[in-house]
Amino acid sequence: MRIALTPARLGAAALVAVPLIATGLAGQAQAATSVTQDRLTPTSMAANTATKAGLTVHSSACFTAKTLGVGVRDAVGRNLDFPGNASNVQICPSGVNFTSAARTLPAGTYTQFGFWQDYSGGWHNLPSQKLTVGSSV
Repeated sequence: MRIALTPARLGAAALVAVPLIATGLAGQAQAATSVTQDRLTPTSMAANTATKAGLTVHSSACFTAKTLGVGVRDAVGRNLDFPGNASNVQICPSGVNFTSAARTLPAGTYTQFGFWQDYSGGWHNLPSQKLTVGSSV
């Protein structure tokens, strides 16, 4: 049996194909955009003292990230991220500044990094650095 392509069927096919094509192209455009971490603070803090993190990033072209934040991992890899991630953040070549909510950490050495999430659900970690938390004074 052969199915004839009537205008109605062609229209339905176009309604399905166009969003699929557009989604694929949007993913390619976003994948080509690079994000650079310009600043990540703090590099040290006092144990059990509430401290905020700061992150400055810029991109090769403007786009909107679903999430932007600062991650922290202890020596065994536990997630101790700074709270208060930003949502729907436009990142452009001119840059954007982010400040987290405050958190406390016990004395120790941690790994911290900026991160962003795309609208496809992919997470992108930026370069990491050491965060030293000293004894409280």
